[in-house]
Amino acid sequence: MRIQTDNFGSADHFRARLHPNGYNYELHLHQFAEIMLVLEGEIEVTVGERVENARAGQFILIFPFQPHSYRTPKSSSTLCAVFSASLLPDFFKKNEGKVGQRAVFNADRTHLELWLGSLVLPIRKDKNYTPSWYIIKSSLYAAMADFEGQILLCDAAKSSKITDVIIDYLAEHCTDQITLTDMANSLGYAENYLSHKITSFFGMNFPTLLACFRIEHAKRMLRNDDIKILDIAMECGFGSERSFNRTFKKITSQTPSEYRRNL
Repeated sequence: MRIQTDNFGSADHFRARLHPNGYNYELHLHQFAEIMLVLEGEIEVTVGERVENARAGQFILIFPFQPHSYRTPKSSSTLCAVFSASLLPDFFKKNEGKVGQRAVFNADRTHLELWLGSLVLPIRKDKNYTPSWYIIKSSLYAAMADFEGQILLCDAAKSSKITDVIIDYLAEHCTDQITLTDMANSLGYAENYLSHKITSFFGMNFPTLLACFRIEHAKRMLRNDDIKILDIAMECGFGSERSFNRTFKKITSQTPSEYRRNL
């Protein structure tokens, strides 16, 4: 599972992108909430072990720290937005510790027109379009009204304080030569307890989780063609270029060179 570290961080964050030619994304999680509007075709979303299909005129809501993936069986056109929970404080405070029993729900006709007119069409004209906070919040609240009218909530295996601490620590120290023992000593937890928390929440052991953070850091560096892959490998904490290539391909299904070319 990929830890999408670029969707962690500050309050009042909102980013929306159009995916007009299908959308496929591996299993991942992040701190921000995510909402997707299906414009055309059909997309399959896997949330945990549950698989759902969303069609044109439907939303998909992903709660913070909820593992999910996307697959387009044939064709789809979607608008995907990630946003910090602080933009909808009353919604997330009221539903703290909960997630939807389903992720897919129908968009009210009026709310759909709001999304199309305020977000979809302007972004089609200018991919760098930045909507006002009034537009962002009104669009999100309209979608949440549809969600609450259709979807029941259930208890979530959500992030606890310790998982937040783990994420913050790895985001800061992933390029260092650290071990589980180092992190346990630094954070003041027993090593066995920390190992159990990592496995139960992230579904992977410490070395794999550390590698995911390092690969995310490497991806950002690969956008700069002037930096050699060997230098990136060493900067990101890998002992050799060979080790970096092997780990990168295991996590992303492509080599660093292939990833750079595909950018």
